[in-house]
Amino acid sequence: MKSVKVKQLDIYGWLEHQKTNNPESKRLVYDKLNSLEHNILNYLKKHHIGLDNAINGKGLAERFDISVVKLRGVISKLRKHQEIIIGSCVKNGYYIPLQAEMTQALNYAESKVLSELETRVKQNPNFILKAYKVLNSIKGNLSKAVQDQITMQFNGWEQDVNYFGDKYINNKKEKECDL
Repeated sequence: MKSVKVKQLDIYGWLEHQKTNNPESKRLVYDKLNSLEHNILNYLKKHHIGLDNAINGKGLAERFDISVVKLRGVISKLRKHQEIIIGSCVKNGYYIPLQAEMTQALNYAESKVLSELETRVKQNPNFILKAYKVLNSIKGNLSKAVQDQITMQFNGWEQDVNYFGDKYINNKKEKECDL
C-alpha cells in the first residue's frame, strides 16, 4: 500500500487555502456574488476609477462576453450587495466615483429612481401605497448603530470598506513607486 503524505495546515495555510478558487474551498459566510460579478467588480476597481475613466455598458458587456441586459443585472446586484458605489451616467457609462464625485453619482442615480417613481404613481395612484410599504420594510431592515457607533458585517474575507475609488488609485501609485 502506498503511503500518502498529508500536510497539516496551520491557520495561515488554511486562510491561504481559502483564498484559492478551489471548489472545495468554503467561506465562513455565504457570498452573494458569483465569479462573473466579482470579476466585473474587480475590473471596474482596476480600470475605471473616476468619471473620466468610465466605460460604456456595451464595451463592458463585450469585455465579459455577456449581453448588456445581463450586465445591467450584474451592476444592479453589485450595487445591492457591495459597500462600494458604482456610478453611471448616460454619456460616460459605469465607473467607481472618487470621493469628490460621490454627490454627482448619487444625485444621478436618485433622480432616475425618483423620476420612475413619479411616473408609476401618475399611471397608478395606488402604487404609492406599494412603494411606501417597500420603503418602510427596507428602513426596518437597515442596521442601526447605537449612539452612532460603527457597525460591521463579517463576510469571511475581511478587508477595509472603501466606498470610493480614491483608495484604488492610491494603491496603484504606491505599487508603481515600489517598482
